[in-house]
Amino acid sequence: QVQMKVLFVTAWYPNEENQISGIFVREFAKAVSLLNEVVVMHIKPYKDFKGRLYEVRDYKERNLRVIQVYHKKLILHFFDRLLGIYLYWKVFRSLLKEKFIPDIINVHVHYAALPVILVNYFYRIPVAITSHSTVFIDYPRMNWKNILKARWIMKRADAIMPVSENLKKAIE
Repeated sequence: QVQMKVLFVTAWYPNEENQISGIFVREFAKAVSLLNEVVVMHIKPYKDFKGRLYEVRDYKERNLRVIQVYHKKLILHFFDRLLGIYLYWKVFRSLLKEKFIPDIINVHVHYAALPVILVNYFYRIPVAITSHSTVFIDYPRMNWKNILKARWIMKRADAIMPVSENLKKAIE
């Protein structure tokens, strides 16, 4: 039995602020962890974050290793995104140093994939995006910049896995 190393990167995961956020992502990761080694990475900005610029929490949840990174939400969205990319890079590098080299990276929701796609230029690890987001069904909620960004990200993923036929049609 060959065990894969799977890195889940998600924008949604149960956290201090919202205990039910991304429960379906956690359950999916638990199922995958029955036969594989799984690490979940969740990077979360908080408007009212106290303390330093960011805090890393690394803990076990049954077979899962969960790394949650909380950081201050910066005033300018651009700098907030840069901080998220930096924190992903930092945690990813620490996983590599620990010899956790993923066979695949499963990203939940397209906008969480930006740091993965950028960092992956160096590592060439297959990236699969699990799309839960209904923004593709309701295009008026997306401005043209977000549509272009979503297309750019999705073109660079190795696989797109929508959670429904309706969402699949909307993404196509």
